[in-house]
Amino acid sequence: MTSSTTSPSGCTLRPYSHHTKGTRPMPIDMKQWRESTATADNAAKVFRSLLQMAGAPERTINSVRGAANHKGESLVYVGHLPADVVDRLAERLRQEVTQ
Repeated sequence: MTSSTTSPSGCTLRPYSHHTKGTRPMPIDMKQWRESTATADNAAKVFRSLLQMAGAPERTINSVRGAANHKGESLVYVGHLPADVVDRLAERLRQEVTQ
């Protein structure tokens, strides 16, 4: 059973519990966040170099960035890519796969 208190304004205050529906999980620690962000930044750097090889505009290349979410997962934000850039990337991948 969870204990609760009442604030001066009359709101019920309950202690945080990860079992409470609708609450967020505990955030990751700083070391894990740094490691996840570094992994994401490296992946973003590789993807930016692929975009550069495909002849993507500078603004598209610069929009790619790495980040870590609250679970510690490494992510690469790509955003909207011009269709012609995606076509060129796909063609390069097809060439690599068939060689």
